Amino acid sequence: MVDQDTLAKKIHDPGLRQIAIDRSRERVSVIIVIDFPKPRLEIGEVISGPTITSFPTSVEPESPEELQELDRRTASVRNFLENMLESPPHWLPLARSFVATVDGIQLQKIAKSPLTKSIQLNRDLDTPAYEEIK
Repeated sequence: MVDQDTLAKKIHDPGLRQIAIDRSRERVSVIIVIDFPKPRLEIGEVISGPTITSFPTSVEPESPEELQELDRRTASVRNFLENMLESPPHWLPLARSFVATVDGIQLQKIAKSPLTKSIQLNRDLDTPAYEEIK
């Protein structure tokens, strides 16, 4: 069993966290964010009178060694998920995340992995929570 602090750090949605705590058999679609190093940003500045404003101008490309590490972590998480889940996870390359359908017991195992940064509920954009944003 995973301790409540780990679940709270990795699963911010209270309803989703409760599914894990209860070890529920309810199946939910989640986004599993892998714990990758943060990208390095190049910062630009605009000087307007006495004020200097800084802003990101681009993302520095990863080195060949960093790309190998990213590939290794992705393959490791994919293997972990494919061996545990009933259906294969879907890789979202730009988000560097997986989407999978899991139950509470699987949520706990995924949260326990050191390669998991966070687990978020995968919601349909037509759900009421998103109606307010539109």
